[in-house]
Amino acid sequence: MSRATRYPPEKEEGKVEYKYKLVIEKAQKIERLISQMKYRLAEGGGEAFYILGVADNGEP
Repeated sequence: MSRATRYPPEKEEGKVEYKYKLVIEKAQKIERLISQMKYRLAEGGGEAFYILGVADNGEP
């Protein structure tokens, strides 16, 4: 049985964003996600990485 990769806790700064799951149910959430993505892109000089299936604490 293989083990899922553990990551270090997500940092507030930088181009990497963890998302345990990506679910958009309300327009408010879309705006928040857009804002968050713009921030990560700015932090990464036009590059951002989204790690899906991982919580903010780095746990799969």
